[in-house]
Amino acid sequence: MKTALITFLIIGLSFLTFGQSTSSLQFILNGNPITDGDIVDVYSFKDLKIELSKEDEEMFNQLELQFVVIPFNMQVLVFKQKVSDLHKINIDEMLTYQSILPAQISHVQLNILLEEVVQSSITVFTRKLETPADYFQEFISHAEAGNAEMAIWNLDQALQLDPENIEYLNARAQFYWETGDHETSLQLFDDLLNKKPNYMSHSYLGQIYMSQNNFNKASEHYLKSIEHTKNDAEVSESYTMLGTIELIQYHYETAYSNYKTALKYNTTNIGALNNIASVCDEVGKQDEKVGYFQRVIDADSSFYLIHVNIGFHYLGEEKFEMALNEFNQVLAIDSTEAATLNNKSFALLKLNRLDEAIQFVNMSLSYGPLNSYAFRNRALIQLELGKNKLACEDLNQALELKFTEQYGNEVNELMEKNCP
Repeated sequence: MKTALITFLIIGLSFLTFGQSTSSLQFILNGNPITDGDIVDVYSFKDLKIELSKEDEEMFNQLELQFVVIPFNMQVLVFKQKVSDLHKINIDEMLTYQSILPAQISHVQLNILLEEVVQSSITVFTRKLETPADYFQEFISHAEAGNAEMAIWNLDQALQLDPENIEYLNARAQFYWETGDHETSLQLFDDLLNKKPNYMSHSYLGQIYMSQNNFNKASEHYLKSIEHTKNDAEVSESYTMLGTIELIQYHYETAYSNYKTALKYNTTNIGALNNIASVCDEVGKQDEKVGYFQRVIDADSSFYLIHVNIGFHYLGEEKFEMALNEFNQVLAIDSTEAATLNNKSFALLKLNRLDEAIQFVNMSLSYGPLNSYAFRNRALIQLELGKNKLACEDLNQALELKFTEQYGNEVNELMEKNCP
């Protein structure tokens, strides 16, 4: 089997003369000829047969069938198979070359080749669009791939078949916002809310107004969204967003209260758990902080970077062994995580394990060479080792990488004290 992978198909290919050829070649599936626009299951390609007129049969073994698999994102896959060996095709294996799932395929061009020359060609589709849900899924696929024109066309088809569907109506308003037509989007949301107040519209409008720093309007919509929630998870999400609006404005007590309410409705709400931990210091509830972070990990172990936040908390309390344990848990999953290597080196410095500290800060800088804080940390270690010249070089490097703009005047003060 000859296989070629092409990331972007040369545009000229789409201008080949497709359509049922006047040649005597025919595509046959399950005893029936197939033509342009037919629906063909992707896994049935191995059952395709090519028929020729009797006078052309002698060239049968020279023919190849070229498959041009075109997914929604246009990351095209091209492969060929001798016509006589079509039954040997492993579709899943071929799709793996470009990480394409059958549901992601928009259409397939089938070209019969003789010495690389197209003898006959058709375009087939791999699923039939009949129900509103079919068209809506097609809309999602095109939208995710950035095909705006095809996306909105399919959404319109879904709405023609199911014009009162709240999900589709919200998707249309959201689509116009995300493609830059804000006036149309807001008008669609306004029309929808006048006819059918709903959680999805208010929640999305809350996001819009948050992005514009219009916190009063954002809060208004999230409060209204609670009136139309269908389950506790939605209530929890609305209160989480209300908490975040307050957090952005430094209203820590109100933020904390909203996050607590969010967790009352959904004890495993990751956003609420993470955010409430971030305000514990501000409301005098430091003793709760680690517990919330631990609940994030219990709810979803993929949030392993939460261990970094726990480690920072322990550093602030000068519990350096406990901080080290948290950073080690991150590095056990990703040993190249530069910021965590740097944090580990600082904990080791505070534990007076200087040889290890310098080892890990050097590892951190090998993976993240532009981290001004890592140069500051290495300078502190070099000072403890009595290597002032090397420390001053690192402090200079930290300043060049704009440490002062990011973190304050500490490095300048260290320079004045140690680098005459």
